[in-house]
Amino acid sequence: DGILILSETAGAAEELKDGNPTIVNFSQLTPEERIWAIHYLNGVAFALDGTTREIGSQVFLFAPANVTVDFDK
Repeated sequence: DGILILSETAGAAEELKDGNPTIVNFSQLTPEERIWAIHYLNGVAFALDGTTREIGSQVFLFAPANVTVDFDK
């Protein structure tokens, strides 16, 4: 349901605005919903000078600027 997707995405955006990193699993969304939600949250992270990293298959970490993201390769 589109309203549920919007609500959950807005909740993740609020976490970012509050200075908290958030991990979101997009695997249950349709391709169209997934693209919209990833772009929306990526925009929020960008506006906060934060980062976005894909950490798994359709799983993303969105972090605000106050959080250092360090991945060992």
